[in-house]
Amino acid sequence: PQRYVSALEALDGSGKWCGAPAALFINGPDARRGGIVLSAPINDAAFFQNETIKDWLSSAALRMLDGLFLFEGGAKDYAAFGGETMPVGATIMNAGATARSAQVLIDIADRDGAVVYHDQWDVSLQPRETKTVQSQWSVGAMGDAFKVKVTLKGEDRSLDQLEHDVRLWRPSEEQQFVVARDGDFFLDGRKWYPFGVNYMPSSGIAREDNRLFEQWLSSPAYDPAIIERDLDDVVALGFNMISVFINHENNDSRNLVDLLMRCRDKGLRVNLSLRPGTPIDFRWEEMREIIESNRLAENETVFAYDLAWEPKWEGHGKRRRHDAEWRRWIVARYGSLEA
Repeated sequence: PQRYVSALEALDGSGKWCGAPAALFINGPDARRGGIVLSAPINDAAFFQNETIKDWLSSAALRMLDGLFLFEGGAKDYAAFGGETMPVGATIMNAGATARSAQVLIDIADRDGAVVYHDQWDVSLQPRETKTVQSQWSVGAMGDAFKVKVTLKGEDRSLDQLEHDVRLWRPSEEQQFVVARDGDFFLDGRKWYPFGVNYMPSSGIAREDNRLFEQWLSSPAYDPAIIERDLDDVVALGFNMISVFINHENNDSRNLVDLLMRCRDKGLRVNLSLRPGTPIDFRWEEMREIIESNRLAENETVFAYDLAWEPKWEGHGKRRRHDAEWRRWIVARYGSLEA
């Protein structure tokens, strides 16, 4: 629904990211008619009297009035299995007051910096108009990581840019799965004790859209930069695992695969809740599709499936569907309801 741009970043004494004291919010065409907001809630008059900050604020205001921005851009997913086709492109918006012409370029480079894919489009936009350009990238089976860069050019200068990685997932050559026996977990022949936390990204704390808060692995909500920072905090706290949930309707992206790769990089295992359904209302076909499409049976990072994250019996109206089962159990146990 909106693009968030960190305009200033706050760091602690060790250089660790602490937050964004100023941010640009670029609303999409369906929100507030595409308005752009620069938020700088800094309670320090001296900060705004600094000449450098004055120049920065005036430049930011002029950039907002210019109004030509990438609303989103890059590849469809952050992870791939290789040997497949992935949509790539951009959505451009003109929030300015005049018609504009621009050029959109997309470049995808391998780990060594060699460009493996390039495309470009010429676009013309009326005020308040949004356009999307797209093509198909054949992701090769070779390599392990790609850098995707989208550039918006106008009047022979770069106006905006977005970058992200696409990583290829492969099973580990020497897989070490957590196994369960005799009431314990074992890893590499030794007892392994899961010590962790239910994880949802820190970006959800102030999110007003409950659907995006809940379904944070969906394409509109998932941001690997935020996930990466959060997982570093999880490791710093001494945890060795996280519990997360995936909804079947969010299975159209590879965000779960990206999350699992980031956990693998940091030595974290994952207890994965498959939704929707519980053992009482077992939705196996949807759960099966999540497992198969994400190749979870080959992924050693997942050490358990959670089939009932927060189960409940519901009210009397919904519990009545189990009456026939209860009667059969009573007859089998006691002989009759009267007994």
